[in-house]
Amino acid sequence: MAPVMELKAVERTYRMGKVNLSALRGVSVTFEEGEMTAVVGSSGSGKSTMMHILGCLDRPTRGEYFLDGENVAHLEDDALSEIRNRKIGFIFQMFNLIPHLSIAENVELPLFYMGTRRRRRHDLSMQAIELVGLGQRWRHSPAELSGGERQRVAIARAIVHEPRVVLADEPTGNLDSKTGAEIIAVLHRLHDQGRTILTVTHDNNIASSLTRRIVMRDGLVENDSSESE
Repeated sequence: MAPVMELKAVERTYRMGKVNLSALRGVSVTFEEGEMTAVVGSSGSGKSTMMHILGCLDRPTRGEYFLDGENVAHLEDDALSEIRNRKIGFIFQMFNLIPHLSIAENVELPLFYMGTRRRRRHDLSMQAIELVGLGQRWRHSPAELSGGERQRVAIARAIVHEPRVVLADEPTGNLDSKTGAEIIAVLHRLHDQGRTILTVTHDNNIASSLTRRIVMRDGLVENDSSESE
């Protein structure tokens, strides 16, 4: 069985005026189904760039990216957008909820873009909302929720379409330590259900609680370790 995600000698170079900036300098790494991985590193280490490529939000300058065995490294925007909608769930530090929509309507969005029928969208969104513990608040707007509750909504939205992988970008960055721990506990429950989760974080406590830890430095993987080692 092919890995869920695999980068092969991936480079990413950005043009900054007259200067080329190498964000990734030949990264090769594999993610198997059901893994729960933390990616850590200082600012400029390449961790966010790697996540953007894994999430089909960016393309490598060189190298290959296989998602579910398909080389998606140089697909056009429309093809990448379709793959994102079907196979990837995103959890963002800033939540990225739409203020004028209810919790249920926010969670439904990936299904809306997939063309899922309205009744089915509602049923699936309610299942996801129940899973993150907000079943009694589905009619509320984001403004009526705490930061931790908003992040739970973001998690529900990320998993409602049963993606192959969930990518979390600093999911506790705007939360206090207690609320952040509750969000990580939710991610652990999702992992226990067999979901593949990758989290970019600056928090060593979070990173040490996950089953695998990748350390990025200067656009390269400096260390890659798991709890079984």
